[in-house]
Amino acid sequence: MDDLKGNMEEVISIWREADAVCFDVDSTVIQEEGIDELAKFCGKGPEVQAMTKNAMGGGIGFREALTARLNIIQPTMTQIRDFIRFCPPRLTPGIKKLVDCLHQRSIPVYLVSGGFRGLIGPVALDLNIPLQNIYANKLKFFLNASRKGTPLLKGLFSSTVSSCLVHKGIPTGLHSDILYLSSTLLM
Repeated sequence: MDDLKGNMEEVISIWREADAVCFDVDSTVIQEEGIDELAKFCGKGPEVQAMTKNAMGGGIGFREALTARLNIIQPTMTQIRDFIRFCPPRLTPGIKKLVDCLHQRSIPVYLVSGGFRGLIGPVALDLNIPLQNIYANKLKFFLNASRKGTPLLKGLFSSTVSSCLVHKGIPTGLHSDILYLSSTLLM
């Protein structure tokens, strides 16, 4: 019991002293995995699930797995728009209150994801997080609205949380005071 109390005190201290908070989006800020939900919406859920399961075995890297899943889904710009409109993500219970509390304390909040910026934008808006505080991959489309080859992978999972913070002007010496939360850290 003393260990639990000590851990709780440490967690509270971290929250009080954080200069910025970075949240993973899928299965942390929202209850779903965005690419899985997009796949279901586009009628490719089982194929993408099988690909994801195969990739989780470690035989394929993040970039390759994401590209393969997109090649299965082949979403159009219209499908992306309809998905955002008709299948809004469900915020994790308590996240809005937590982010509001951080805003009241003037703590910058960032959303980082291996998912797609276009799908995360509405989440940021719901949480009053500036869109420039999203670090995620971008889907590029041709003018005829078809998807353009390989996605532009510009997310933090191809670099580091620290580079995001340096880019945002937070000095390197402060990075130890940045709180990064993902579903794996919350378990």
